[in-house]
Amino acid sequence: MADNGERSVVLITGGYRNLGFWISRELKKAGYYVVATYRTDRERAEATAIDLHIPIYKADVTIREDVLSLFERIEANDSIVGAVVNNASTFPTGPLQTLSLDDFEDTFRTSVFASNMIINRALPGMNELGGGKIINIGMAGLTEGRAYTRVAAHAAAKTALMVLTRSWAKELRNENIMVNMVSPGMIDYGREDEEWRARMRRAAPSGKLTSPLEVASAVRYLLETGDVSGKVIEVDPTFNISSL
Repeated sequence: MADNGERSVVLITGGYRNLGFWISRELKKAGYYVVATYRTDRERAEATAIDLHIPIYKADVTIREDVLSLFERIEANDSIVGAVVNNASTFPTGPLQTLSLDDFEDTFRTSVFASNMIINRALPGMNELGGGKIINIGMAGLTEGRAYTRVAAHAAAKTALMVLTRSWAKELRNENIMVNMVSPGMIDYGREDEEWRARMRRAAPSGKLTSPLEVASAVRYLLETGDVSGKVIEVDPTFNISSL
């Protein structure tokens, strides 16, 4: 899957900021041909495109027409998408009683509906290439079936995405297309103060904060591993691979 002249593309949704930036940077450094998307923050996306020397396309991946147009542009300007990292998501916080219905819906549309739509659109190209890799970004602790007080919508959406990941893996098991999930814990980007870190450590399943580079390394591991599918890699803060 590395850029070897054939230039098959690794598509990273939301790959211009936060965790997406770290994934894009790690894969670019490793020699992959990386393409990213953004939805609204054009200035930051353009800065990342210059910084990492990667194409970044504007696309709202929750909209069918945007996804179709995105793949048409990538195929015309870059190459066939051979791997997908479904990273784009929203993260509304607060009790379910006060969370707006729009925010709740957008969380599911971005994490679940968009990921499923992108996978469906990527399959013809992956089949043409003879295989592919799909990596969905989840959330640590989902396999425990925990209840949440402030991030319940995000956790519910990522739980649905975990089921979708395993279902796609089962469906595609004979087509050389590997489908997995990387589930990070509370990520420390180094921008917050110690009070925030202490609060996040209390909320994290392991009691520790996760490095975004370690999450990006887990994504790279799955891209470079040929026979792993249907797995959930928890990075909180170290790899923990669970099976179907």
